[in-house]
Amino acid sequence: MNKRFNFKFSKYMTLFMLANIILGVVFVVYLLIETYDRIYSDINTIDPDYLIANDIVKEPNQHIKDLAAEHNVSLYFTDTAGNILYPHTKKGQNLKSRILKNLRYAHAVSNKKGTYMVYFYPNQSTTRVNNARQIKTNQLLESIVTQDYNKWDYKLNQHHLSFIKNPNPKPILDDDELGKGFENSGKFYLTVLMIYVLLSIVLIVIATFFVTKRVTKPMSYYIHWINHLAHGKLYQPTTKSKLKRFINTYPELHHSLSHLTQQLLNDKFYHNQMTYYKSKWISQVSHDLKSPLTTIYGYAKLIHADSETQQYVNLITQKASFMTELLESLNQTFDIETNQIQYSKELFPVESTMNKVINVIGYDNIDVYFHTASHKTFYGNKLYFERLMINLINNSLEHNNENPHIQIQLKVYGTQLIIDYLDDGIGLPHTDFKSLVQETYTTKKDRESHGFGLSIINDAVNYHHGTIQLQPTAQGVHFHIMLQDKS
Repeated sequence: MNKRFNFKFSKYMTLFMLANIILGVVFVVYLLIETYDRIYSDINTIDPDYLIANDIVKEPNQHIKDLAAEHNVSLYFTDTAGNILYPHTKKGQNLKSRILKNLRYAHAVSNKKGTYMVYFYPNQSTTRVNNARQIKTNQLLESIVTQDYNKWDYKLNQHHLSFIKNPNPKPILDDDELGKGFENSGKFYLTVLMIYVLLSIVLIVIATFFVTKRVTKPMSYYIHWINHLAHGKLYQPTTKSKLKRFINTYPELHHSLSHLTQQLLNDKFYHNQMTYYKSKWISQVSHDLKSPLTTIYGYAKLIHADSETQQYVNLITQKASFMTELLESLNQTFDIETNQIQYSKELFPVESTMNKVINVIGYDNIDVYFHTASHKTFYGNKLYFERLMINLINNSLEHNNENPHIQIQLKVYGTQLIIDYLDDGIGLPHTDFKSLVQETYTTKKDRESHGFGLSIINDAVNYHHGTIQLQPTAQGVHFHIMLQDKS
């Protein structure tokens, strides 16, 4: 900003602030003496009278929500039995167990409406209470109430929780009692308030007239520019006012936004260019690989052999078809990474899909057990499931010196698909699957595909909101996998 503007702005704002400070001091001092009002800046400072005055009974207002977000606390409303009223997603659940686990970080505010505002500060440790069943929930809630309104104090000794009655808890005021604090302020308070408000309005109008022209208007323009950028409009907006005046007022801001706009344009161009070349390369590779696969598939279909040889011909046909599907999935994967499409889900039969995978692999030493009806289905991504099983089997075959015996057990339970995968190979050095993925562990030298296979397995499990665990076993590996439909 230029010096002339700085001088004018400082002069008008100084006069405005001095007048308001003088009147404000008189008003605030009398307000503090005569009234009960409080400004709550911390969630710990809120007391029951605030809840009553603002008619907060079953869920917090926006002010409390903002305080909770600012101080990173978990916020609930419960009845006297500890049943959750807010948030609505957890309505009906009981909060007793969580209070006990986070006892040293739990706080509550009670009111005469029979509800509690309970909040938890973040912590790294939990509290162990051995006599949880004997504890009354309402007594527990009263013991964590803050601001000396608690009827009980708790004592935790060797994981045993006991309560001591508070001899002198603060009373909670009714709505009528709160109102009397303001009614008794007197005529002088009302007169001072009206004068203060009227003079403030006059001063604000005067200050706004001089300040808006030089500050607010150009600032609005730059805010509008920033909104343009936020919505992907990478250009400087036009204005009917003199742009030169805006630049003179905020030269640094104008320069920074101009530079940012140009940089975003360059980045978008580069990103689009790289996406284009990557998509083109993937399409070319897929096309080049599809051509010989189509030829293999066509010739295999023309071969007529005896019954013993025909099974190998059928296997060639199945593998060629499956490889074509994998190439299609490669293009889909790129589209997903570039947010062009999303993986689709379908209701697919578990047994027939698994049998198809076994036939494509062509490995004889695999036993599959279906602990469910043959017609059972699972709602998920069929391709992801197939790639999950193929990579599990390939890892067993590729990373063992001798041909291992593989057992696969599948069970559909409600919306869950449970997979237990076992082999009798050399096993793995870790008991944590995440460690394997992070380290991209391989048991073969000069082989880099193992880490990619584990990554595919991990992606398939995460996509289905599932879990994967390495179970202890005397020999080989035992993967316990749970896939879940959360659609």
